[in-house]
Amino acid sequence: MDKKDWTILDVMQQDGRIAMQSLASQISMSGTAAAERVRNLEKEGIITGYKANVNAEKLGYNVHCFVLTETSLATRDKFYEYVQACPEIINAYYTTTGGKELVLEMYCASTDDLYRIQEDLFGLAQCTTYIVANHPVKQKGITPLPKK
Repeated sequence: MDKKDWTILDVMQQDGRIAMQSLASQISMSGTAAAERVRNLEKEGIITGYKANVNAEKLGYNVHCFVLTETSLATRDKFYEYVQACPEIINAYYTTTGGKELVLEMYCASTDDLYRIQEDLFGLAQCTTYIVANHPVKQKGITPLPKK
């Protein structure tokens, strides 16, 4: 990874649909060279895909929350099945510190929907729910690690 690759990642994390010519002009390269670098970043597994960022509230999902969970061996398989099947759960993050097994990220239409899911989860895991009040920091992209 050189400075040009990091610049490509920075630009593409801001706009994954950028035209190659536009990307090339921003990084002072030819379109062919820029496209080749992007293909190499994809081939190396650094760029893993492209997706649309969606405004959940405009789709009726008004409650954004995180649920810290801890299961027992007896309920773990059913818990994972539920998490996989529940459309409101959009992410499950493994944790290694703090004593919780998974942190679930959810979007629900209402607090009634959140309550329904919590009732389902409480039979499968110990849960602590945190409702997001606001989102003051814009999502950031990955940047180079500081030199040691």
